[in-house]
Amino acid sequence: MHSITQHPAPTLAKKQGFVRARELALVGAAGGTLQQLLETGSLVKVERGVYALAGRKPTELDDLGPIAI
Repeated sequence: MHSITQHPAPTLAKKQGFVRARELALVGAAGGTLQQLLETGSLVKVERGVYALAGRKPTELDDLGPIAI
């Protein structure tokens, strides 16, 4: 089990830009762990089931990102 500060989910979000909840679950960020990542500001919810790294710079393609994944 990972501590929230060392969890691989933010690294995955940084690499991919947007991640689905099911991808986060594969690295152990489901349920309460995902909620903790959101509450600590590590990840942000983009829309239902889609998350991104908190503090990332938006791009002109952000509207298409959640659709493409």
